[in-house]
Parts: sequence; structure tokens; C-alpha cells
Amino acid sequence: MAIDGPSRQATFEVTPPDAEPSRLAWLLKEKMLPPIYWKGMLRGHEWLARPEKISARAD
Repeated sequence: MAIDGPSRQATFEVTPPDAEPSRLAWLLKEKMLPPIYWKGMLRGHEWLARPEKISARAD
């Protein structure tokens, strides 16, 4: 028994699998993401959130 309902459509255009990657995608992957990963993420740097300073109090 088939249920009739609204048909699903993609919310954004998907590039076909045989499409060549753009130069911007290549530049991002090859030149920008590796330094962010190796120099930032693996060392625990947080660029988008500033940590709170915690002070030790003697009670």
C-alpha cells in the first residue's frame, strides 16, 4: 500500500559525482585546512571561543 504525500526535493544543488572540483575547494583543502588542523586543533587552540579565567581562592 503506497502512501501519497508531498514529494521530497533537494534543498540545495548537489554537484554531480563526475564534476571536477573547483579551484577554491582545492585551495581550501590543500593550503588552508592542514595548517589549521596541525597548528591549531591538535594543540588545543580555540579561535572562536575565549576561555574564562579561573582564579584560585584560598578558603
